[in-house]
Amino acid sequence: MFLNFLQKLSPLFKESFKTALAMTIAYGIALSMDWDTPMWAGFSVAFVSLSTSGQSFNKSAMRMFGTLIAAVMSLILIALFPQDRWLFMLALSIYVGFCTYMMGSAKYQYFWFVCGYVCIIVALEAGPSSTNAFELAILRSQETGLGILVYSVITALLWRNNSADNLHSIMLELTKIQSQLSRHYAGLVFSNTETQIDVSQLQEQQAQNLFQFKMLIDGGETDSYQIFEQRQQWRLYQQQTTRFSALIEQSYHMLSSLENLSVKPLLPQLLPGLNDFKNQTEQRFIQIETILEDKEFTPLSSQTFGPINQSLFNTLTALQKSAILTFSQQIQDLDQITLDLLNTIATIKGVAHKGVAHIKTEPLKYVAPVQGSFVPNIERLSSVVQIMATLWLTYLAFIYVYDLPVGIGVVIVSGVIGMFFATNPSKPVSIMFKPFATNVILVSLLYVFVMPQISSFWGLGPMIFIATFLICYIYSSPLQAIGRASGLAIFITLISIDNQQTYNILMIFNGAILFIMMFAALVIGTYIPFSPKPEYAFVRLLKRFLSSNAYLMMALSSKHKGKPVSWWQQQKQNFHLQEIKTLPQKLEVWSQAIKVEALPGTHQQNIKQLSKIIKIMSHQMVTLLQYLPKDNDKKHDQLKWPLTTQQQITIWQDSMQIAFQDLSKHLSLDNPDTFYNQLNDILVQIEKNVAGTENIQKTQVSNQDDFYHLLGAYQGVSDALVAYSKNSEDINWHEWQASKF
Repeated sequence: MFLNFLQKLSPLFKESFKTALAMTIAYGIALSMDWDTPMWAGFSVAFVSLSTSGQSFNKSAMRMFGTLIAAVMSLILIALFPQDRWLFMLALSIYVGFCTYMMGSAKYQYFWFVCGYVCIIVALEAGPSSTNAFELAILRSQETGLGILVYSVITALLWRNNSADNLHSIMLELTKIQSQLSRHYAGLVFSNTETQIDVSQLQEQQAQNLFQFKMLIDGGETDSYQIFEQRQQWRLYQQQTTRFSALIEQSYHMLSSLENLSVKPLLPQLLPGLNDFKNQTEQRFIQIETILEDKEFTPLSSQTFGPINQSLFNTLTALQKSAILTFSQQIQDLDQITLDLLNTIATIKGVAHKGVAHIKTEPLKYVAPVQGSFVPNIERLSSVVQIMATLWLTYLAFIYVYDLPVGIGVVIVSGVIGMFFATNPSKPVSIMFKPFATNVILVSLLYVFVMPQISSFWGLGPMIFIATFLICYIYSSPLQAIGRASGLAIFITLISIDNQQTYNILMIFNGAILFIMMFAALVIGTYIPFSPKPEYAFVRLLKRFLSSNAYLMMALSSKHKGKPVSWWQQQKQNFHLQEIKTLPQKLEVWSQAIKVEALPGTHQQNIKQLSKIIKIMSHQMVTLLQYLPKDNDKKHDQLKWPLTTQQQITIWQDSMQIAFQDLSKHLSLDNPDTFYNQLNDILVQIEKNVAGTENIQKTQVSNQDDFYHLLGAYQGVSDALVAYSKNSEDINWHEWQASKF
């Protein structure tokens, strides 16, 4: 029992031991070289240590490059504004705001964080005494490099933990989760019964594993030669797993439309290959698991999803045909992506020669993410406003509050921590209260009772090692990352180790005052420019989402009426398209932070259901825009809507625009049933017009796809909006928007 317990704790012990050893050695070298403020070497060790060697090396590189850039930038600011503190602070805040904006991107977040906060530290510390600015910048770079070098050597030599060691386990876990989700949705298709699994929990685990998978590939390219050599295949597999997760969710959402159109029971007859697809998908996931576990396997055939039963398909209405075609396309995409997953993992593991190579798929090709034109992001811009407001608030306090005990330190600390909260608005500042208070008390006890008894590094070293080890060990969970970071930062800052060590009890009191002022500034800053309360943020983002849908509907109506689109209107359409693509994920994050206890008449299930409907609406709107005829598109010139149908579509678009505009103001409709009947009448009329068109009757099913896909997209947006309207009735929006203290 004890050995099993020790075995479970051993990875935590190893990582904590490595960080503590690196911290002790870094301090020892810095003190032996008589460097001023050696705590910067300790900071480097504290904040580059991650779970694998490759991730730590990548983070070390970003910290080193970021430090060098920040050092140069701080010297430039000091040189440009040596005598003007207001222009100096304005330039510094603009630069930090730019770094904060860049932190909102998917890549190099830590690099931009270092570029920003190191510049704050060097520029503000050196600003009052600019003659030492160059020495200070060089010293910070030296100490940062020392900490990174020491930790890198320790990681490379002691208990090296390569990303490849964790990558296969994450892949295996992700494969099992996606296999369970696939079986669950297949059960809904065939028997209308759900398997006994927690779908929401599986989806959350899938999202976490996808994120960890990407991080491990990033680290594996650094610390594993095998992963580096096959990096394109690994990236391809990551793209395929992400694509599968999106497709399986879209197929699940499509089932509700099929049920509403009374066509779901006909699926086995309409799609004869559906059962074979289900069995084939299960076998492919089993095959992938077998390959990942390095077990013997039986090669599979490359059977693919069959065609639609055309005779039965021709008996359906136009709306039913559109739903079946959309669902069939999703199934074909799922069939292809599972085939690609099997082929890719077989290539990575080198088992293609054993029987998997005969699978006929496209050649392996990693598609790098495409960077589109610049579209402003409101959340990232608000983070810029927030960090600049926090910097100026503390800077004005430093200038105008006489004999401030903490001096410029309050600006530095508030700016550094403020960058984190500005880019993570859903995290309340209060989550730092408890770990900060606990760590301040514990470090104060060390400072008062332990450090005065130490006379050499032989006593100081063990204290640094034990304190660092305990902080890393206690706060080892990813959910406790803030406690770990705050504990190490407070320990390094308050003990203020130096060769000429002095002790002053005011150091503790000034540190406590510093943190109190920092929290006050951060709390005030989080209300600029928007309130950080989850219910307010959720309502604000929801109104933006609905408003963007209203604008795109207006743009569709204008395009349908033949009105030209200017360059500025195209940019606005791009902005609103980005809004409807990105806001559902942000709304889901904020929904998890809402405390329903403070909102009478609201239940957590209502919020979850609303978030799900918003994701469906986003997908349906993107699908609608995807299938709309593009300018100068000859494919759509061959088949045109009848005049009466165009008129009905214009009426539908105008109705949807009005509904979205009304929802963006009030968040609910007065009579959703009346609105649903109105939309249904319009769609029924469109369906009759399409069914009676001679062009459609004479055209084969394959040429009708554009009509039916577009018709299905109109139906999907209508259903999503009606579902939202009905669900929003169960939420007391007045209570959400009421002022609260």
